[in-house]
Amino acid sequence: MALQLGALRDALIDAGARPEMAGKAAEELAAYDDQFEELRQEVREGFAKVRDEFAKADVRISRFEERVEGQFARIHWMMGTLIVPVAAVLGRLLFIH
Repeated sequence: MALQLGALRDALIDAGARPEMAGKAAEELAAYDDQFEELRQEVREGFAKVRDEFAKADVRISRFEERVEGQFARIHWMMGTLIVPVAAVLGRLLFIH
């Protein structure tokens, strides 16, 4: 005999259903609940996979951001080392009489 929802069976009997029919109805509803539990488990597993993929993507994005910040720092230093000599040459050219 399959799992039954006892309270439902009792309520159906109290409402006037025959005990055999109330038992079958409770068994069917319990079977539907089992099917939904399997579906819920699949959804939970799917969400766990998605959460893991987002975590991996977040790590990759963080690494990329670190590399970009390092590149910007390098570019700033390069610009600084170029601006000083260029300014010196321009100053020398403009203010020579």
